[in-house]
Amino acid sequence: MSIFKKIKSGIQTKQLNKVLKKPRPKLEFHNFDTAESLCVLFNAESTEDYLTTETFMNEMKSKGKEVQLVGFVSDNSDNLGFDPQDSILFISEKDCNKIGVPKTKILEEIFYRQHDIFINFCFEDSFILKYITAYSNAEFKISGIPNDQSADFVIDMGDNKSIKEMIKQTRLFLDKIIKA
Repeated sequence: MSIFKKIKSGIQTKQLNKVLKKPRPKLEFHNFDTAESLCVLFNAESTEDYLTTETFMNEMKSKGKEVQLVGFVSDNSDNLGFDPQDSILFISEKDCNKIGVPKTKILEEIFYRQHDIFINFCFEDSFILKYITAYSNAEFKISGIPNDQSADFVIDMGDNKSIKEMIKQTRLFLDKIIKA
């Protein structure tokens, strides 16, 4: 790793820790029955990920849940795996400063309101995805990134990194949570 990448990584770690230290809403465990609103981050470059996420969103909406989708594009292109819809917010590296921190205006647009559950359906171990999760004001945060310190609950997907499997595992674990 070059000296510049080490410096950038060190600055990113400090920025992430700064966000993690900020006060956040009281941690409340929710399952899909008790939650009223969800925010879902997904890989917008994959048609399959979008279709699976859209199916999940429609299911949650049919149960009366408010669902906000956030599509992540990893590079500076507009390479989407589907035709964008007005109801989906997007974030990419072009929405970040030089060290990779998403601009506050974009994050405020995404997290204009507090959600009961935030789910990160992206599996890439990247700073920007962890930062978005940390910045979320959700009461309960779920991630599929191993060792994601910005999430309240991490599901280790092992070699089976698919949104379908993560939804299945999330349901399995959240069904065991009974809100007191």
